[in-house]
Parts: sequence; C-alpha cells; structure tokens
Amino acid sequence: MDVSGVDVVVKSYAKELIDKGHHVKVLARTRTSKSGWRYVEKIPVCYVPTTVKRRRWSNIPYQAWAYFRKIDDTSDVFKKLGLTGDVLWMHYGSLDALWVGFKAFPELRKVVHIHGVWTRDFLEQFKKKFRIGLIGKMASMPLTFLEKKFLKKSNAIITYSEWMKKILERRIGRKIPIYVIYNPVDFKFFNPNVKPYPRSNVELSKDDIVVLYIGKWNPLKGTEFLLDAARMLPDYKFLLAGRTVAMPEGYYQKMAPKNVILHPPIPHGLVPRFIKMCDCYVQPTIRDGLEIPIAEAMAVGKPVVATDHEERRGIYEDSVFYAIPRDSESLALNIKEACTQGVKNDKTEVLKKFNVKNNVNKLEEIFED
Repeated sequence: MDVSGVDVVVKSYAKELIDKGHHVKVLARTRTSKSGWRYVEKIPVCYVPTTVKRRRWSNIPYQAWAYFRKIDDTSDVFKKLGLTGDVLWMHYGSLDALWVGFKAFPELRKVVHIHGVWTRDFLEQFKKKFRIGLIGKMASMPLTFLEKKFLKKSNAIITYSEWMKKILERRIGRKIPIYVIYNPVDFKFFNPNVKPYPRSNVELSKDDIVVLYIGKWNPLKGTEFLLDAARMLPDYKFLLAGRTVAMPEGYYQKMAPKNVILHPPIPHGLVPRFIKMCDCYVQPTIRDGLEIPIAEAMAVGKPVVATDHEERRGIYEDSVFYAIPRDSESLALNIKEACTQGVKNDKTEVLKKFNVKNNVNKLEEIFED
C-alpha cells in the first residue's frame, strides 16, 4: 500500500495501519534539504526536494512554468523508485498530489483523500491580490478542469465532512463512492494535562486574558477581522503565532493594535502547550473548512470561538462559540463570552469523530473494497 503525502494525517493513520500489519510507504515532496529514504516513527518516507522556487504573484509566466516543472520532476523521481502496491492513497491538499500520483503510478488503484478544494483557494487569493474577478477566474479554469478530471478517474474518494461530500457529489456525480472520515487528532498529544507554555516567554503575565490563534495570516483565515476584534477588546491580549501568506510581508504588522503579539511560527510540539496557556482559542476563518485546530483546542480543554458555517456546525455541533463571518463585532462578543463562560457544553461525543483508531477501521474497508 503506497501513500502519497506526509502530513500529520498520513503519519497518524500510517502508524496505525503498519501496526495492523499493512505495508505502507510514504512519498513526499519537500522544500527542505531532506532527500531520499528516511524513517519517520517507523514509517519509511521518501523525500523528494524541489529546487523550483516560488516567486511573486505578479510573475505569472514563471509561476506556470514552475508548477509544471515541479510536477514533472517529482513524477520522474517516483517512477524510478519502481514501487508496486495495491493502493495509491493520495492526500489532496493541492492539485500536485493528484497530478503526480496519476503520472507516476498509472496502474495502481487510487483513493483520493481530500483535505480541501485547492482550486477555490487559488481563485480567492488571486482575486484578493489583483482585484480582477474575471481574469482570476480564467486563470484558475485549467486547474479546476484538472481537479475534476482527476477526481472522476479515482476509484474512491475520502473527505472530511458530510457538507464537503455533498459539494463533491454535485461536482463529479455519484458514480465514484465518496466516504466521510474526519481528520485525526492525537489525543495523547492534545490533552488537558499538557504543561502550559510559560507566558513570560511571550511577554504575557498570569493576569492577562489571552486569546490565541495559530496558523496562516491571510484574508481567507480572517486575520483582518481578528485584528479588528482585538481593537474592540483592548483589555485582552491576542497572540497570533504564524506567518503572513499571500499578502505582502509586514502587511498585518502595520494594522495590528498594541494588544496583539504577532509571534513567528511555532514547532508542532509546542502547539498543545501554547493552547493550554491561553484562555480562549479562536479560528476566524471566513469560509468553509474543518479547521482541525478547533478539535485540538477542544481536546486540550479550552473554549473555542469559530466562525459560523453549516459545515462547522455539522462537525462541532454546539461545543464551540460561533461568530458571524466577516463581522468583527460578533467575533469580539463571542471571544468575550468564551473567556467569561469557559468550555461550552459537553464535547465528548464530538471528539469521538476524530479518534484515529476508530477511523482506521473505515480506511481498511475502503482500501480492501
């Protein structure tokens, strides 16, 4: 069983599958210096570094060339490995995974595990950057076409919510079986007993009311609205750990009020400790999405504020506080309520959806079908 992708989802499920007697190999492209075969927590991983750099959004000819070059280079390396197996399990966070998988392993049965619909992200960021809707739409049309083409050629599709399953059925029809498996949470790693990160290390005191966000800073993640909410709550401290994506460097530093700390990205090992340190975790995304940090913060035992969306309500039910998307005042009011009230409702049943061992049984059925 060959696996394409090497994120937290793959490693979590791959470990369980190996322990149950399956043979799993992970193939991953990386921007780091890693190259060749390595073992990651007993999992054999082949890293393929890319030397093709990303440049300015305005340099569209280079971007197009770089995209095709990376796919060809990666496919060639994977072909030369001479791997065989029963299933190619492609983790689709970007179209690259599908394209490389179909080119490198044309004969294998293909299961696509979707974590997002990337072409829509591309379109929204393109439109935000250039403020030109029609050209942005035209630029993304080839990617949208390829996405549908590859999905329709797969043998099975796994996605992370019933809401996204309905989207996919409308886009590609019902001929290909589509299954729902929620992304995993490592409950040994994210748990209420984790030691909090020292507040003094990030210029916070024990008396501060701390609101935390970990992730990308960009329009899709609702960063502007979070900074506006911080401006409305001057007595609260907002800690945003991450980096600017798809916007000019320094863009958010210029608009951040004084009660906001913009912290560099943190290692994955520190995420539970940062969450344990805060009074409230916030996920201000302005669109759909599972947003797994919501479940991770719930597992650590912290109240969570998320933007309201049919998909998130279906997943998290009444266990989090829901703010109106794109509404800074609603976000501020819910943050204040969450910090005052604490954890909302019992979360036990909701968190069962993210249990790795339970979901591995579903994966096995799909792979063996």
